[in-house]
Amino acid sequence: QKGLTYLEQGQAELAMQELLAALQKEPNNPDIYYQLGLLYLKQEAYRKAIKMFQQIADRFPAYAQRDGALYHLGFCHFQLRAYDPALAAFAEIAAKFPASPHGELAQFYQAESAWHTDDVGKATGYYLELLRRFPTGVTYPVGLFRLGQCHLTLGNFSEAAEAFKKFLAAADAWQPDALTGRYDLNSLLEQAYYALGQSYAATNEPAKAVGFFRDLLSKFPQSAFAPDVLYRLGSAHETLGSHQQAIDAFRALRQDFPDDKSADDALFREGSLQYRLEQYEQAIRAFEELLQAYPASPNAQRASVMIGNSYVITRQPGKAAEYYEKALQTGATGDETAKINRQISLAAAIAHYHADDYAKAAEFVAAIPAADRSAEEQYWNGEIAFRLYEYDRARDAFAAVLKSTEEPSLLQRAHLGLLNILYAQEQWADALKMAQDIPRHLLTPEAFLL
Repeated sequence: QKGLTYLEQGQAELAMQELLAALQKEPNNPDIYYQLGLLYLKQEAYRKAIKMFQQIADRFPAYAQRDGALYHLGFCHFQLRAYDPALAAFAEIAAKFPASPHGELAQFYQAESAWHTDDVGKATGYYLELLRRFPTGVTYPVGLFRLGQCHLTLGNFSEAAEAFKKFLAAADAWQPDALTGRYDLNSLLEQAYYALGQSYAATNEPAKAVGFFRDLLSKFPQSAFAPDVLYRLGSAHETLGSHQQAIDAFRALRQDFPDDKSADDALFREGSLQYRLEQYEQAIRAFEELLQAYPASPNAQRASVMIGNSYVITRQPGKAAEYYEKALQTGATGDETAKINRQISLAAAIAHYHADDYAKAAEFVAAIPAADRSAEEQYWNGEIAFRLYEYDRARDAFAAVLKSTEEPSLLQRAHLGLLNILYAQEQWADALKMAQDIPRHLLTPEAFLL
């Protein structure tokens, strides 16, 4: 009684001394264990509190405040991140004390314990039960938030969006001080806007995603999510066909967060969009900036290729060839890379061909294994050989094209290549005979001219 009197007076240390003394005299009194547990809990001495509450759980099944002891026992375990014993304590309250005044918090922390053990399926069920039983409770808003996180983790994006929207609506009336630790309202709001953007992006509703991402940047300008949000904004605008807004978002990420893990990819996508918009000079600048700022980027090879493609379109084959060669130097190894390098080698050969550097073009074609060349590769092998006056090799290559494809454009060019060889060798009669044998739909104006 003396210890309780000190408690009422707020003299915790004196109360502790008296209660410990009382426990020596009355080791079978559950009230003493309970009060000591509450004192230790108030001091955040969770391990000492657990010892007191565990005594009640183990020895006093009929104690009047057993539900309270179980709740505090579970809460102490929760605070120490010992989630399995916490779950066991909260489960007993749910099973044996459905009308307990600790029922809401026990249900909430049971759900939280399941969430923190990554048992998302069980956590979802516990949060749904919490929301059903306590729609006006202090834990209702954060329960909605966690339910949204569960659905997001499980890939239930529509359900996640609904839960997060309800959380935003309920958050105005929430008193986060009612819960101990880990629950900062602004942090949860920030995460909710981010998750809503994610959810709507996943359900292919980019306009809604853009709205919530913009709300996040507006309400939380210093958000740690900002780099990823800018990247996702760019992606959503690209999906919507708002290419300039996508470029602006990717550029903002690159400028404001140059060290972010997505900065190089944002720069690549900015250049790709400019390329698609036929803004080739701007695209080249973006890709060259990527090569200079992020030389080890996995996008470096593709950036060199895109610069090469831009120069091809703007009729600068010499510069195109230079960047295709650079792309071959920056490539990695492996089967997939070998396939890509083969395509780049052909592009480099064609660029050198159009720059009238036929010997260099021949070097790049020679890098492509002869045994399994495609019809396109065979055609360029023949065309380059023809320019080098290697008529036999050219003839074999064009003949190989005619045998290996039914693609009309390649067939037209291969027939024309064979005619060019005969014309160059001044075999007029043979050229005329060959022209007569070419199917009419494969004759080109150049063939008629010959």
